[in-house]
Amino acid sequence: MTKYKRLLCLLALCLAIPGGLLLAKEKRAQSKAVVPQMDDSKRVIHALNRFSFGPRPGDVERLRAMGLDKWFEQQLHPEKIDDHALEARLSGFSTLAMSTREMVEKFPPPALVKAVAEGKAPMPRDPQERAIYQKQIEIYQERKAAKQEKGEANAGDADPQEMSPEQQAERRQARMQAQQKADAMLDMTPEERMQELGRMS
Repeated sequence: MTKYKRLLCLLALCLAIPGGLLLAKEKRAQSKAVVPQMDDSKRVIHALNRFSFGPRPGDVERLRAMGLDKWFEQQLHPEKIDDHALEARLSGFSTLAMSTREMVEKFPPPALVKAVAEGKAPMPRDPQERAIYQKQIEIYQERKAAKQEKGEANAGDADPQEMSPEQQAERRQARMQAQQKADAMLDMTPEERMQELGRMS
């Protein structure tokens, strides 16, 4: 008797499994059929939001006319995009077409100008480049002179070892007061802090 019960249960199970699988497959097919499709303009806006920096004026109409498949193909192969308009707009920026060497020659960095001014690097022989360097050296020397004048005017900001004991004490006192004021400001609300900052010189 128990053999027959087992056999009957096994048979029922064998019949139930395919039926359950068929029901699950039907439900999946129904759930897929229920998912609504987006209309073209929503799909275009969705694509622009997901795969670019968002739609600009005219992008939705242009993309709808072009088609999403063609647009994706264009995005995956940017070398095929016509950039003549962009190149025309960038033509005024000559440094974009220059090599690093050409940029350094035409727009020398401050360290190179300083080296030429101090005789550590040679002056260029080309008259145009020479004129550029001479102008940059003039600017460098003017800044250096202004810095020296400012340094002489701010003799009070000298090295602490060169200051008298009274000056060192005054400096310590000023630092302590500044630190106390900063700590007090940190305890304020943001609005009070902004007002306090506005009152500072």
